[in-house]
Amino acid sequence: MVKELESILKPEGLYAKETIIKYWRQNRAKYPRLLTEDEKRENRRKLQEERELEKQRLREERDRLGFLEEYLQQVRARKRRIEMEELQERVEEVQMKAMKALVADLPVGKVNVDKKGKGVVIAGDDDDELLCEGDSN
Repeated sequence: MVKELESILKPEGLYAKETIIKYWRQNRAKYPRLLTEDEKRENRRKLQEERELEKQRLREERDRLGFLEEYLQQVRARKRRIEMEELQERVEEVQMKAMKALVADLPVGKVNVDKKGKGVVIAGDDDDELLCEGDSN
């Protein structure tokens, strides 16, 4: 029985060879022919060109990103400078408010001035007497 199955599954020599050739002709695209040396060289050259173009594209992209990074750093520095200026303005405003509050506590009235327009100190009570270095009580 095994021999009968083998003979059924195994076609005779010539029939098998013709079937293989027919299959190969119908499916030639699946089995490309071998490349000649010139074709191989041309394929290698094209592959090398593609690699060089890709490297160039990556270099340009890296340069563009470098420029972009530099631009972003400049923008960040400009923002920091503007923020510092605004902060300085706020500090000055707060200082002015503090000075106004201090000045508001001063007595309002006529200021004694001399002929040159400078303020004159009026000697007050003994309690307000200033001690100078070397003075003792």
